[in-house]
Amino acid sequence: MTAPARRPARDLALVAVFAGVIAALGLVPAVFVPGFPAPITLQSMGVVLAGAVLGARRGFLSVVLFLALVAIGLP
Repeated sequence: MTAPARRPARDLALVAVFAGVIAALGLVPAVFVPGFPAPITLQSMGVVLAGAVLGARRGFLSVVLFLALVAIGLP
């Protein structure tokens, strides 16, 4: 059996879409649970979802892209 063909354009599109998903889930307000010191946000679920759907390499790249966009000042 042969390895699947690499599709860099598809990989780039998936990484960009999931970076957007992580950003969109960050807009949902945090939930404060009594007795729990940190608020729970849906953005954490976006990171886990990116890794689960895209796999380790592309999920990591989507999180790195999101962090790079935040670092340059995008909201």
